[in-house]
Amino acid sequence: AIAGAVTAVVAWVKPFTDPVFEELGQHVANKVWLKGSAVRVARRAQERIEAAGEQPGQVAPKLLVSILEASSVETEDEMIEYWSGLLASASVTQKAMPSFPRILSELTAHEAQLLDAIWKSEVGNKRGAFQVRLDRLGPELGRTAYEVVLMVENLVRLRLVRAFRRSSAPVMMENPPMDPDNAIALTGLGLAFIEACRGPALRESASGS
Repeated sequence: AIAGAVTAVVAWVKPFTDPVFEELGQHVANKVWLKGSAVRVARRAQERIEAAGEQPGQVAPKLLVSILEASSVETEDEMIEYWSGLLASASVTQKAMPSFPRILSELTAHEAQLLDAIWKSEVGNKRGAFQVRLDRLGPELGRTAYEVVLMVENLVRLRLVRAFRRSSAPVMMENPPMDPDNAIALTGLGLAFIEACRGPALRESASGS
């Protein structure tokens, strides 16, 4: 049973590895075979690459191992989608930064969805600012005001968003969190991160979901 599980992991990892590093697939398999999520991430990444009309390319060993190891303990379906999107982007565009697996591992599904909501709002409105009013996020995500503030603080800590006042009033945390004048915007890092996690197929269909 163990040998079969390891072989399955090697098979799904192989398209993303350089032939020079053939032993890399075995290395990853030996570390993650007990965690089915790594296989799900690799399989889903290949599905998304195919849906985008692309072919899987080689991923830097350091990045590949980081993605598969970190995602191997993931249990939420929503996060599997972001992990597979990150692997697909790393394979097709080579734009995924080495820090992205660590950042994604420190996010909850709701925090990742919050980033996605900012991205979707901007893509739909074409304003070029990637920003959204804070009071609109709670109802959209089904979260309380307190939960939204905690999520925003974590995203600010990771430098994925910046919080600000749309007027010249004092900074956000000196005012009621759901004040309509409070807003958050993606940083350059946040924009690159969420687009990588959305994967190539979703990024190319920006006018859709």
